[in-house]
Amino acid sequence: MLSTIHESVAVDVVILAGGLGTRLKSVLPDKPKVMADIKGKPFISLLFDQLIQIGIQKVVVSTGYKEEVIRQYFGKYYKNIELIYSNESEPLGTGGALKLAQKNLDKTHMLVLNGDTLISFNFKDFFSYHLSKSNEVTMLLCWMEDTRRYGMVEVDRHGKVLSFSEKSGNVGKGLVNAGVYLVRRECFQSFSEKTNFSLEHDFFPSMIGRNLFGFKNEKPVFDIGTPESYRKFLAYQSLAT
Repeated sequence: MLSTIHESVAVDVVILAGGLGTRLKSVLPDKPKVMADIKGKPFISLLFDQLIQIGIQKVVVSTGYKEEVIRQYFGKYYKNIELIYSNESEPLGTGGALKLAQKNLDKTHMLVLNGDTLISFNFKDFFSYHLSKSNEVTMLLCWMEDTRRYGMVEVDRHGKVLSFSEKSGNVGKGLVNAGVYLVRRECFQSFSEKTNFSLEHDFFPSMIGRNLFGFKNEKPVFDIGTPESYRKFLAYQSLAT
């Protein structure tokens, strides 16, 4: 089934949903973090709804920790989206999980979303930017006043990524990795299946100096990776209604 979100490109969509959610154990002891309750719905359903708005019809959900909770809740479909599960039997990291998920993919481009992060942005502009530069990887970037919990990214005036530091803990403001990427499949050819590696610590740094670009977005990024950020998102959702 074709998932087309730009008039000249078809993509596969992968949501990375296999994290252990260690920091959320105090508030989410028996569920994967993508299943955190948001006004009666799992957090990951907000991502599904966002994808439905741009016409996506199939999503590969990359699972790991307590994958049965996700599978039993959603089954094979969420509304009109077909759900394909790619489960890692042992921790493979975000990069290894994405490599494993490629068995279910056949398009040139992959749209990759972190399952614990939500951000609003213009998908058409994002893809047009990616295609106009023939990028191997384009990451969505967001400006933050406090970058300690995020991967800080430095780009040149053309948007080419000059440096990437994942969650350094340094206080400061700047552009951060918003957890949304467009990736050409061939970028992963050098990685073997079932190899444990991280997108943030291994893959992105290896792409510095190549066609790795950042697309700046003005919308705020929300994540539920810690009890504090989870509570803040719940409060934001309450105010939004």
